[in-house]
Amino acid sequence: MSNNHTFLHLRCRSSYSLAEGAIKLDDVIELALSNNMPAMALTDNGNLFGALEFSMKASRCGIQPIIGSILEIVIDNTNKDYNNILTAKILLIAKNNIGWKNLSILVTKSFLESNDSQQRPLKLDEIYKYSEGLICLLSGIYGPIGICLLKNKIDRANKLMGSFKNKFKDNLFMEIMRHGLEEEKIIENKLITLSNDFEVPLVATNNIYFDKRDMFESHDCLMCISQGVTLSDSNRLRINSEHYFKTCDEMTEIFSDIPIALSNTLLIARKCSLLLEEKDPVLPTYPKIKNLSEH
Repeated sequence: MSNNHTFLHLRCRSSYSLAEGAIKLDDVIELALSNNMPAMALTDNGNLFGALEFSMKASRCGIQPIIGSILEIVIDNTNKDYNNILTAKILLIAKNNIGWKNLSILVTKSFLESNDSQQRPLKLDEIYKYSEGLICLLSGIYGPIGICLLKNKIDRANKLMGSFKNKFKDNLFMEIMRHGLEEEKIIENKLITLSNDFEVPLVATNNIYFDKRDMFESHDCLMCISQGVTLSDSNRLRINSEHYFKTCDEMTEIFSDIPIALSNTLLIARKCSLLLEEKDPVLPTYPKIKNLSEH
């Protein structure tokens, strides 16, 4: 990997993040190529639907494919009411084949071991059990540490940092995002302090939902459709126009005060050596049915 590159994207939802992401895989790869990025991550929300296609297409274009998924986890289940448990998001990236297998297990469990039609949040014990071969990014204001800090649960944030560090060791990164959101500004210094206290490296990411800034309004409509609400609904989930595929120059300017957070994206890419390959379908075997004439 060339030393001329100072940043690459590690967080990108494609159109496989159903009713959330708005970038087709071909466009993700084209954007990476046009920005001279030697590697690019596909990190869809809760699934790995595009992983094989992305891995094959990116590698053919000379781009190292990085495969991950954004998963919801339970961070406080002291409330017995299942509907009111405190959850957060983490980003898990597969380093190798072991990590790919473990990530596949976790995604599968979230789908199959659910009480309803929705994916269920994973328990910390499950994440830790299948942590081998995985890199964990703590997801800023959406992650377990960020949410605890925003809710002023300082002790819980420290305990979670300790437990994540104990399991992921040097494969744990404190994610810093700068989309101009007030929540990001409120806790950034606290995240940096915890990063120093627990010796967890900082990494800069941009939470990509669409490819260009001017796609924001159409994507906002997509978000409304996915939630079954209208644009005027003040309580709906919304993002801003900064969630697009930023260039290396843009990211360098945004994070000019902490360049190590940019270069750590390259460090993470160097840790990854996963390349998925197409295989023949594995079909179940069935007993041979006797011909009717044999009865």
